[in-house]
Amino acid sequence: MDNVKPIKPIKVPKLLIIGVDGGDYQSFLENKPSPEFNCNLMYSFKHPYMVTGAAWSSLYSGILPQNHKVTHTWGVSVPAEGRKNLIESGITTFWQHLNRHGKTVELVNLPLTYPPQALNRFMISGFPVFDHLDPATKITYPDTVRLPDEYMKYLDVVFSETKNLEVTNESAIAWIKILVEEYQSKSTEQCIELLLKYARLKLDALKLNHSNDADLVMVCYMAIDRACHVGLLNSPASVTYLYKEMNKLIMDTIKAVPADNVWVVSDHGSAGIEHRISSVFLHTGKDMRKDCDGKLTLDIIDIAPAIYYLFDLPLPVLIDGLVPYQVFEKSRVEVDQLKLKTALSSLGYI
Repeated sequence: MDNVKPIKPIKVPKLLIIGVDGGDYQSFLENKPSPEFNCNLMYSFKHPYMVTGAAWSSLYSGILPQNHKVTHTWGVSVPAEGRKNLIESGITTFWQHLNRHGKTVELVNLPLTYPPQALNRFMISGFPVFDHLDPATKITYPDTVRLPDEYMKYLDVVFSETKNLEVTNESAIAWIKILVEEYQSKSTEQCIELLLKYARLKLDALKLNHSNDADLVMVCYMAIDRACHVGLLNSPASVTYLYKEMNKLIMDTIKAVPADNVWVVSDHGSAGIEHRISSVFLHTGKDMRKDCDGKLTLDIIDIAPAIYYLFDLPLPVLIDGLVPYQVFEKSRVEVDQLKLKTALSSLGYI
Protein backbone atom coordinates (compact mmCIF):
# COMPACT_ATOMS: atom_id res chain seq x y z
CA MET A 1 0.00 0.00 0.00
CA ASP A 2 3.00 2.33 0.33
CA ASN A 3 3.02 3.05 -3.42
CA VAL A 4 -0.62 4.12 -3.49
CA LYS A 5 -0.85 7.81 -4.28
CA PRO A 6 -3.26 9.87 -2.18
CA ILE A 7 -6.34 11.12 -3.99
CA LYS A 8 -5.96 14.80 -4.80
CA PRO A 9 -8.90 16.73 -3.33
CA ILE A 10 -11.18 18.37 -5.84
CA LYS A 11 -10.98 22.14 -5.70
CA VAL A 12 -14.25 24.03 -6.02
CA PRO A 13 -14.53 27.69 -7.03
CA LYS A 14 -14.53 30.16 -4.19
CA LEU A 15 -17.32 32.02 -5.98
CA LEU A 16 -19.99 31.20 -8.56
CA ILE A 17 -21.83 34.25 -9.89
CA ILE A 18 -25.05 33.76 -11.85
CA GLY A 19 -26.04 36.88 -13.76
CA VAL A 20 -29.76 37.27 -14.46
CA ASP A 21 -30.30 40.19 -16.81
CA GLY A 22 -33.44 42.06 -15.74
CA GLY A 23 -33.89 40.02 -12.55
CA ASP A 24 -36.19 41.99 -10.25
CA TYR A 25 -35.76 42.21 -6.48
CA GLN A 26 -39.44 41.92 -5.54
CA SER A 27 -40.06 39.02 -7.92
CA PHE A 28 -37.06 37.10 -6.59
CA LEU A 29 -38.03 37.87 -2.99
CA GLU A 30 -41.39 36.22 -3.71
CA ASN A 31 -39.86 33.40 -5.78
CA LYS A 32 -36.43 32.48 -4.39
CA PRO A 33 -34.39 29.60 -5.88
CA SER A 34 -34.18 27.92 -2.45
CA PRO A 35 -34.65 28.84 1.24
CA GLU A 36 -30.86 28.97 1.72
CA PHE A 37 -30.61 32.14 -0.34
CA ASN A 38 -30.74 35.56 1.26
CA CYS A 39 -32.41 38.00 -1.14
CA ASN A 40 -31.42 41.66 -0.82
CA LEU A 41 -32.14 44.80 -2.77
CA MET A 42 -29.39 46.15 -5.00
CA TYR A 43 -29.85 49.58 -6.55
CA SER A 44 -29.12 50.05 -10.21
CA PHE A 45 -29.13 53.54 -11.72
CA LYS A 46 -31.87 55.96 -12.52
CA HIS A 47 -32.39 57.44 -15.99
CA PRO A 48 -30.37 58.01 -18.17
CA TYR A 49 -28.04 55.21 -17.03
CA MET A 50 -30.57 52.46 -16.27
CA VAL A 51 -29.61 50.46 -19.35
CA THR A 52 -27.76 47.20 -19.79
CA GLY A 53 -24.49 48.67 -21.07
CA ALA A 54 -24.07 51.08 -18.18
CA ALA A 55 -25.22 48.76 -15.42
CA TRP A 56 -23.20 45.66 -16.29
CA SER A 57 -20.08 47.77 -16.84
CA SER A 58 -20.51 49.21 -13.35
CA LEU A 59 -21.10 45.78 -11.85
CA TYR A 60 -17.93 44.46 -13.52
CA SER A 61 -15.77 47.38 -12.39
CA GLY A 62 -17.28 49.15 -9.38
CA ILE A 63 -17.21 52.41 -11.37
CA LEU A 64 -20.13 54.79 -11.94
CA PRO A 65 -21.50 55.15 -15.51
CA GLN A 66 -20.55 58.81 -15.76
CA ASN A 67 -16.95 57.77 -15.07
CA HIS A 68 -16.64 54.66 -17.25
CA LYS A 69 -18.63 56.21 -20.17
CA VAL A 70 -20.18 52.89 -21.29
CA THR A 71 -23.66 54.36 -21.43
CA HIS A 72 -25.11 52.99 -24.68
CA THR A 73 -27.86 50.36 -24.31
CA TRP A 74 -25.79 47.74 -26.10
CA GLY A 75 -22.46 48.98 -24.80
CA VAL A 76 -21.26 49.93 -28.27
CA SER A 77 -18.94 52.80 -29.10
CA VAL A 78 -20.61 56.01 -30.31
CA PRO A 79 -17.73 58.54 -30.59
CA ALA A 80 -20.01 61.42 -31.59
CA GLU A 81 -21.84 61.07 -28.26
CA GLY A 82 -18.74 60.40 -26.16
CA ARG A 83 -19.84 56.81 -25.51
CA LYS A 84 -17.32 54.00 -25.24
CA ASN A 85 -17.43 50.23 -25.35
CA LEU A 86 -16.09 48.14 -22.48
CA ILE A 87 -12.61 47.75 -23.97
CA GLU A 88 -12.26 51.43 -24.94
CA SER A 89 -13.33 52.53 -21.47
CA GLY A 90 -10.02 51.35 -20.04
CA ILE A 91 -11.66 50.35 -16.77
CA THR A 92 -10.41 47.41 -14.74
CA THR A 93 -12.96 44.60 -14.70
CA PHE A 94 -13.07 42.10 -11.86
CA TRP A 95 -11.76 39.30 -14.08
CA GLN A 96 -8.75 41.39 -15.10
CA HIS A 97 -8.01 42.25 -11.48
CA LEU A 98 -8.31 38.63 -10.37
CA ASN A 99 -6.07 37.44 -13.22
CA ARG A 100 -3.39 39.99 -12.30
CA HIS A 101 -3.35 38.48 -8.82
CA GLY A 102 -3.04 34.91 -10.08
CA LYS A 103 -6.69 33.86 -9.84
CA THR A 104 -8.35 31.73 -12.52
CA VAL A 105 -11.65 32.81 -14.06
CA GLU A 106 -14.29 31.20 -16.30
CA LEU A 107 -16.85 33.48 -17.99
CA VAL A 108 -19.86 32.54 -20.14
CA ASN A 109 -22.18 34.96 -21.94
CA LEU A 110 -21.42 38.12 -19.96
CA PRO A 111 -22.98 41.15 -21.68
CA LEU A 112 -20.54 43.50 -23.47
CA THR A 113 -17.72 40.96 -23.62
CA TYR A 114 -17.45 40.74 -27.42
CA PRO A 115 -14.84 40.36 -28.77
CA PRO A 116 -13.50 37.83 -26.24
CA GLN A 117 -10.59 38.89 -24.07
CA ALA A 118 -7.52 36.87 -23.13
CA LEU A 119 -7.63 35.65 -19.56
CA ASN A 120 -6.45 32.82 -17.35
CA ARG A 121 -8.95 30.02 -18.16
CA PHE A 122 -11.65 30.98 -20.69
CA MET A 123 -14.22 33.49 -21.92
CA ILE A 124 -17.26 32.84 -24.11
CA SER A 125 -18.45 36.25 -25.27
CA GLY A 126 -21.83 37.74 -24.57
CA PHE A 127 -23.62 40.29 -26.73
CA PRO A 128 -23.36 42.39 -28.81
CA VAL A 129 -22.00 39.93 -31.38
CA PHE A 130 -22.73 41.77 -34.60
CA ASP A 131 -21.16 39.15 -36.85
CA HIS A 132 -22.73 36.09 -35.29
CA LEU A 133 -24.21 34.91 -38.60
CA ASP A 134 -20.70 34.67 -40.03
CA PRO A 135 -19.30 31.17 -39.37
CA ALA A 136 -15.84 32.71 -39.02
CA THR A 137 -16.92 34.74 -35.99
CA LYS A 138 -14.78 34.01 -32.94
CA ILE A 139 -16.62 34.37 -29.64
CA THR A 140 -14.30 32.33 -27.43
CA TYR A 141 -10.90 32.67 -25.83
CA PRO A 142 -9.01 30.47 -26.34
CA ASP A 143 -10.09 28.93 -29.67
CA THR A 144 -10.10 25.48 -28.09
CA VAL A 145 -13.19 26.28 -26.00
CA ARG A 146 -16.02 23.98 -27.00
CA LEU A 147 -19.58 25.12 -27.78
CA PRO A 148 -22.81 23.11 -27.97
CA ASP A 149 -23.92 22.41 -31.53
CA GLU A 150 -26.74 24.99 -31.55
CA TYR A 151 -24.92 27.67 -29.55
CA MET A 152 -24.27 30.15 -32.37
CA LYS A 153 -27.80 29.77 -33.69
CA TYR A 154 -29.30 30.80 -30.38
CA LEU A 155 -27.17 33.70 -29.24
CA ASP A 156 -29.12 35.98 -26.94
CA VAL A 157 -29.46 38.87 -29.37
CA VAL A 158 -30.71 37.74 -32.76
CA PHE A 159 -30.90 40.45 -35.42
CA SER A 160 -31.88 40.17 -39.07
CA GLU A 161 -29.57 43.00 -40.18
CA THR A 162 -27.11 43.22 -37.33
CA LYS A 163 -24.53 45.49 -38.89
CA ASN A 164 -27.05 48.34 -39.15
CA LEU A 165 -27.35 48.45 -35.37
CA GLU A 166 -23.77 49.27 -34.43
CA VAL A 167 -24.19 53.04 -34.31
CA THR A 168 -27.95 53.62 -34.34
CA ASN A 169 -30.24 54.40 -31.44
CA GLU A 170 -33.01 52.25 -32.92
CA SER A 171 -31.30 49.01 -31.94
CA ALA A 172 -33.64 48.21 -29.06
CA ILE A 173 -36.71 48.91 -31.20
CA ALA A 174 -35.46 46.64 -33.97
CA TRP A 175 -34.57 43.93 -31.50
CA ILE A 176 -37.99 44.00 -29.81
CA LYS A 177 -39.77 44.01 -33.18
CA ILE A 178 -37.94 40.87 -34.31
CA LEU A 179 -38.68 39.05 -31.04
CA VAL A 180 -42.36 40.04 -31.09
CA GLU A 181 -42.73 38.77 -34.66
CA GLU A 182 -41.06 35.52 -33.68
CA TYR A 183 -43.18 34.97 -30.58
CA GLN A 184 -46.59 36.37 -31.53
CA SER A 185 -47.91 32.98 -32.71
CA LYS A 186 -46.86 31.18 -29.52
CA SER A 187 -48.35 30.93 -26.02
CA THR A 188 -46.68 32.65 -23.08
CA GLU A 189 -45.32 29.36 -21.76
CA GLN A 190 -43.95 28.43 -25.20
CA CYS A 191 -42.21 31.81 -25.43
CA ILE A 192 -40.65 31.37 -22.00
CA GLU A 193 -39.52 27.85 -22.88
CA LEU A 194 -37.84 29.19 -26.03
CA LEU A 195 -35.99 31.82 -24.01
CA LEU A 196 -34.94 29.19 -21.48
CA LYS A 197 -33.68 27.00 -24.32
CA TYR A 198 -31.25 29.81 -25.19
CA ALA A 199 -30.22 30.01 -21.53
CA ARG A 200 -29.68 26.28 -21.12
CA LEU A 201 -27.24 26.33 -24.03
CA LYS A 202 -25.10 28.71 -21.96
CA LEU A 203 -25.13 26.25 -19.09
CA ASP A 204 -24.25 23.44 -21.50
CA ALA A 205 -21.27 25.48 -22.72
CA LEU A 206 -20.12 25.97 -19.13
CA LYS A 207 -20.43 22.24 -18.41
CA LEU A 208 -18.35 21.40 -21.49
CA ASN A 209 -15.47 23.61 -20.40
CA HIS A 210 -15.54 23.93 -16.60
CA SER A 211 -12.40 22.86 -14.81
CA ASN A 212 -11.74 22.21 -11.13
CA ASP A 213 -8.91 24.77 -11.12
CA ALA A 214 -11.20 27.81 -11.47
CA ASP A 215 -11.33 30.34 -8.63
CA LEU A 216 -14.33 32.28 -9.95
CA VAL A 217 -17.01 31.24 -12.44
CA MET A 218 -19.69 33.52 -13.88
CA VAL A 219 -22.45 32.74 -16.35
CA CYS A 220 -25.18 35.15 -17.42
CA TYR A 221 -28.76 34.34 -18.47
CA MET A 222 -30.94 36.85 -20.36
CA ALA A 223 -34.40 35.23 -20.32
CA ILE A 224 -36.08 37.59 -17.83
CA ASP A 225 -35.00 40.75 -19.65
CA ARG A 226 -36.04 39.29 -23.02
CA ALA A 227 -39.42 38.29 -21.59
CA CYS A 228 -39.88 41.82 -20.26
CA HIS A 229 -39.25 43.47 -23.61
CA VAL A 230 -41.75 41.33 -25.52
CA GLY A 231 -44.51 41.80 -22.96
CA LEU A 232 -44.37 38.43 -21.21
CA LEU A 233 -44.30 39.97 -17.71
CA ASN A 234 -47.68 41.66 -17.94
CA SER A 235 -49.52 39.10 -15.79
CA PRO A 236 -48.70 37.77 -12.30
CA ALA A 237 -49.11 34.19 -13.54
CA SER A 238 -46.48 34.59 -16.27
CA VAL A 239 -44.07 36.27 -13.84
CA THR A 240 -44.46 33.40 -11.38
CA TYR A 241 -43.97 30.80 -14.11
CA LEU A 242 -40.88 32.51 -15.53
CA TYR A 243 -39.18 32.91 -12.14
CA LYS A 244 -40.06 29.32 -11.21
CA GLU A 245 -38.35 28.07 -14.37
CA MET A 246 -35.42 30.46 -13.98
CA ASN A 247 -34.91 29.21 -10.43
CA LYS A 248 -34.68 25.65 -11.76
CA LEU A 249 -31.93 26.82 -14.11
CA ILE A 250 -30.13 28.57 -11.24
CA MET A 251 -30.21 25.40 -9.14
CA ASP A 252 -29.05 23.32 -12.13
CA THR A 253 -26.13 25.72 -12.51
CA ILE A 254 -25.20 25.33 -8.85
CA LYS A 255 -25.36 21.55 -9.22
CA ALA A 256 -23.11 21.67 -12.29
CA VAL A 257 -20.60 24.04 -10.65
CA PRO A 258 -20.48 23.52 -6.86
CA ALA A 259 -18.84 26.49 -5.15
CA ASP A 260 -18.05 27.78 -1.68
CA ASN A 261 -20.24 30.83 -2.30
CA VAL A 262 -23.01 31.55 -4.81
CA TRP A 263 -24.27 34.98 -5.82
CA VAL A 264 -27.15 35.79 -8.16
CA VAL A 265 -26.98 39.35 -9.49
CA SER A 266 -28.88 41.47 -11.99
CA ASP A 267 -28.19 44.71 -13.85
CA HIS A 268 -31.66 46.17 -13.24
CA GLY A 269 -35.15 45.04 -12.33
CA SER A 270 -38.07 44.49 -14.70
CA ALA A 271 -41.81 45.05 -14.41
CA GLY A 272 -44.27 44.91 -17.30
CA ILE A 273 -42.18 46.15 -20.22
CA GLU A 274 -40.08 48.61 -18.21
CA HIS A 275 -36.73 48.55 -16.43
CA ARG A 276 -36.65 49.33 -12.69
CA ILE A 277 -33.76 50.33 -10.42
CA SER A 278 -34.54 47.41 -8.09
CA SER A 279 -31.91 44.90 -9.17
CA VAL A 280 -31.15 41.92 -6.95
CA PHE A 281 -28.33 40.39 -4.93
CA LEU A 282 -29.07 36.82 -3.84
CA HIS A 283 -26.35 35.06 -1.90
CA THR A 284 -25.53 31.90 -0.01
CA GLY A 285 -22.30 30.23 1.07
CA LYS A 286 -19.79 29.77 3.85
CA ASP A 287 -18.51 33.38 3.73
CA MET A 288 -21.93 35.02 3.48
CA ARG A 289 -24.21 36.32 6.20
CA LYS A 290 -27.14 33.99 6.87
CA ASP A 291 -29.70 36.18 8.63
CA CYS A 292 -30.23 39.14 6.31
CA ASP A 293 -33.01 38.05 3.95
CA GLY A 294 -34.72 41.18 2.66
CA LYS A 295 -32.98 43.38 5.25
CA LEU A 296 -30.03 44.91 3.41
CA THR A 297 -29.41 47.21 0.47
CA LEU A 298 -26.31 47.81 -1.60
CA ASP A 299 -25.39 49.47 -4.88
CA ILE A 300 -24.45 47.76 -8.11
CA ILE A 301 -21.00 49.38 -7.91
CA ASP A 302 -20.39 47.44 -4.67
CA ILE A 303 -20.26 44.03 -6.37
CA ALA A 304 -16.69 44.33 -7.70
CA PRO A 305 -15.35 45.48 -4.28
CA ALA A 306 -17.23 42.56 -2.69
CA ILE A 307 -15.44 40.14 -5.04
CA TYR A 308 -12.06 41.64 -4.14
CA TYR A 309 -12.84 41.42 -0.44
CA LEU A 310 -13.88 37.77 -0.76
CA PHE A 311 -10.56 36.98 -2.47
CA ASP A 312 -8.50 39.13 -0.05
CA LEU A 313 -7.35 41.42 -2.85
CA PRO A 314 -6.64 45.16 -2.72
CA LEU A 315 -9.06 47.46 -4.48
CA PRO A 316 -7.95 49.01 -7.78
CA VAL A 317 -6.91 52.66 -7.54
CA LEU A 318 -9.88 53.83 -9.62
CA ILE A 319 -13.11 52.55 -8.09
CA ASP A 320 -16.32 54.19 -6.84
CA GLY A 321 -17.93 51.28 -5.03
CA LEU A 322 -17.39 50.21 -1.42
CA VAL A 323 -17.03 46.80 0.18
CA PRO A 324 -20.51 45.80 1.49
CA TYR A 325 -19.25 44.26 4.73
CA GLN A 326 -22.84 43.81 5.89
CA VAL A 327 -23.44 40.89 3.49
CA PHE A 328 -20.49 38.84 4.76
CA GLU A 329 -20.34 36.48 7.72
CA LYS A 330 -19.74 38.54 10.87
CA SER A 331 -16.85 36.36 12.07
CA ARG A 332 -14.96 36.94 8.82
CA VAL A 333 -15.33 40.72 9.06
CA GLU A 334 -14.27 40.74 12.74
CA VAL A 335 -11.12 38.74 11.93
CA ASP A 336 -10.22 41.10 9.10
CA GLN A 337 -10.81 44.16 11.28
CA LEU A 338 -8.55 42.68 13.95
CA LYS A 339 -5.81 42.06 11.35
CA LEU A 340 -6.11 45.68 10.19
CA LYS A 341 -5.99 47.00 13.76
CA THR A 342 -2.89 44.89 14.47
CA ALA A 343 -1.17 46.11 11.31
CA LEU A 344 -1.91 49.76 12.06
CA SER A 345 -0.71 49.32 15.63
CA SER A 346 2.58 47.78 14.49
CA LEU A 347 3.12 50.82 12.26
CA GLY A 348 2.47 53.19 15.15
CA TYR A 349 -0.78 54.63 13.83
CA ILE A 350 -2.84 53.51 16.80
